[in-house]
Amino acid sequence: AGPIAPTLSVVAVMPFTVRGGSQLNYLQEGIVNLLGTSFDGVAGLRSVSAHALLASAGGTVPDLAHAQQLARHFGAGRYVVGDIIEAGRTIRLSASLFEQDHEQPAAVVNVEGPDTALFEVVDRLGARLATEAALGGDPRARLAAVTTGSLPALRAYLAGEHAYRSGQYTAAASAFQEAT
Repeated sequence: AGPIAPTLSVVAVMPFTVRGGSQLNYLQEGIVNLLGTSFDGVAGLRSVSAHALLASAGGTVPDLAHAQQLARHFGAGRYVVGDIIEAGRTIRLSASLFEQDHEQPAAVVNVEGPDTALFEVVDRLGARLATEAALGGDPRARLAAVTTGSLPALRAYLAGEHAYRSGQYTAAASAFQEAT
């Protein structure tokens, strides 16, 4: 089967470049799975299968042109590229969310934290990226992503926003109640 027509509801997370200590090299590919789950089920978004994407990437971090081609191959209208930087006991994650056929990122997100809280840092990055993908520049969504430490609560909130915009008020109220 050939490439699938890209849709904005599908997001491809690419392997990240890892800089600093070698203890985090496993995250080059691991981030694909960790961040990919952040998108699944948020306001109708889904991520490309980490297994399929990593097999196609061939163990390398793709440059922007290759990342765009990989995303297009899997029908992803959006893709994420980024860096993981370890400096002492601090981890900084930087990610850019691109839309197909756009040279500039739709969003750039940076988060950092202690190396002992790696999964929380990854969850914060995923929450902020999922918010950008789901709602774009909505300041309420950005505030929600920054102020909650709960990815399930953020998912419920974003689902509520999506349902509200679609005129599904009962579903929106239920999702907002779940978020709180």
